[in-house]
Amino acid sequence: LFFIKVYRKEYKMIEIKEVNKFYGQNQVLTDINLKINDGEIFGIIGHSGAGKSTILRCINRLESFDSGSIYVNGQDVANLDEKSLRNLRKDLGMIFQHFSLLERKTVFENVALPMECFKYSKEEIKTRVEELLDLVGILDKKDVKPRNLSGGQKQRVAIAKALAQDPKFLLADEPVSSLDEKNTTLIMDTFKKLNKEKDITVLISSHILGELHKLATRYGVIDKGRLIKEFTAKELDEKTEDGFEIKVKEGDIQNTEEFLKESNIEYSLDSEKCKFTISKETNSDEILKQITAKGVIPTAYGFKNVDLEDYFMELIGGKHE
Repeated sequence: LFFIKVYRKEYKMIEIKEVNKFYGQNQVLTDINLKINDGEIFGIIGHSGAGKSTILRCINRLESFDSGSIYVNGQDVANLDEKSLRNLRKDLGMIFQHFSLLERKTVFENVALPMECFKYSKEEIKTRVEELLDLVGILDKKDVKPRNLSGGQKQRVAIAKALAQDPKFLLADEPVSSLDEKNTTLIMDTFKKLNKEKDITVLISSHILGELHKLATRYGVIDKGRLIKEFTAKELDEKTEDGFEIKVKEGDIQNTEEFLKESNIEYSLDSEKCKFTISKETNSDEILKQITAKGVIPTAYGFKNVDLEDYFMELIGGKHE
C-alpha cells in the first residue's frame, strides 16, 4: 500500500487586481491591488469615505466596479451569472456596521432567514441556528426581538446570521464602530474564535487602527481611494507597542495586584480607571490566562493604542489631534 500525504495549498482566497471605481466623475477606488490569504485576518484601515466599504461591497458584487478584476477562490466575480453569483455569496458572510436585522423577527428568525432562502429543511435550520447562537454566546436570546438587545448582542446576532450558510470567510464592515469598549472587546474576541476554531478568513474594516490591534494578522491602509501601505501585525507591534493594558472591575484590583507582585511583573496602576499597565516584553497572553484562572475577568485589555492612531495619521500624511 502506498500512502500519499496531501499538503494543504495556501492559495489566495481573494485577489484584487487594478480595480478602479467611479461614482459619476468622482473616482472612489484607484488601482487597488490586494491579496487576502486563506485563513488570515486582514484589517483595512481608513477614514470615513476612504473607500473601505466600497472595496468590501465590490468583493461580493453588491456594487460593480469600472475596471480591473476581483477573484474569489479563483472565480472572476465580475463575470458570474446570477446563479453562480448567488452560490458564491454563500461563501461570503457579510456583516454590516448597523447590524442589518429585521426588527419584526426574533433572533432565531433573523439568523434562519438566509437558510430559508436556500430552502434548507426546518430540522437543518433549527440545528444550525441554535449551534450558531450558542457559538456567539446568545442562545438564551433566541426568542427575543432585536429592539430588546444591546448593541453588542445585536452584532453577535449579525455574526451568527452571516455564518448561517457556513461561509469560507467573513466581510465585516466597521462592525464595532457603534459599540462601547466592552462590547468591542467581546466582538473582536468572537472574530478571533471563529478564525481559530472554524478556520474562517476574515476581512474587517475600521477607521480606528487600535480597534483591530491584536486581531488582524495583516493590515492595509486606504486613503482617498488608494491602498497606500500594507504591513504585518509584527511590523505594527515593532512600530507602536508601548505597554500592555488590562482593565478590571474595582473589586478585582487587589487580586490582580497581588498576582502581579507574586509573579515579579513590573506594572503601574491607575486606580481611578481600574487599569494596569505592564511592560510590552511580558507575555500578555500568559498573564491574561493566569489572571482569568484566579477568577479575575478583565473588562478590557490590549496594547496601548495612543501611538497607533499617531502612526495611522503619519501613514496618511495627517495629524492626530
